[in-house]
Amino acid sequence: MIIVGGSYYDNSSNICPILIKGRLIKPEYSKIFPSLFEGIETPKGKMKSGKFVFLYETSIGTFSVLTCFDFPNIIYSLTSEKIDFVINPCYDPQISRFQKDADSVCRNNEITIIHVNRTNNSKDKFGKSGIITKEHHDIIARNMSDGYREKSDPDYLIAKLNSEEILIADINLESKGPTVGVPLEYHGRSSINKIYRYDQCWIAL
Repeated sequence: MIIVGGSYYDNSSNICPILIKGRLIKPEYSKIFPSLFEGIETPKGKMKSGKFVFLYETSIGTFSVLTCFDFPNIIYSLTSEKIDFVINPCYDPQISRFQKDADSVCRNNEITIIHVNRTNNSKDKFGKSGIITKEHHDIIARNMSDGYREKSDPDYLIAKLNSEEILIADINLESKGPTVGVPLEYHGRSSINKIYRYDQCWIAL
């Protein structure tokens, strides 16, 4: 199990700790590019910029974490690396702009990108957390009919969330792209499931 536990401020750095098999990986990744308000003030003053982007090699593939604005500023420089997926924790009302970049990276480099954006049930919620991965258009159309995405979403956004939900996706990272034709036994390289939060209880569908 891999846990991406962030982000939060520690000594004015916006850090995102990574736990792999229960072990905290050091050094911790620290956000490099501040947002507008972070360039002015954080809870403890102006954000200290990190210096490094890390690639984590695991038994299930290689991944990286890019917090918020680190994603559009760094993702294209990672496309030359052997990388399977990128996790992008955000606190942004306009995450759709990041997903357009993600769709382009996924299309051209077959990198799976997981956007996780802040949300709540109030009027100022952001939401639109989602997974962008290479998938056959018939499977994406099925996901849309099942309510996991909308027609206006980027091509390879296979599923997204708009409220306090958990998205569970089983993605075959060994098969970077789906087959051109769809054989009868083909059910997609990804399977999606949602868990809805209702009245403090978790209901798995």
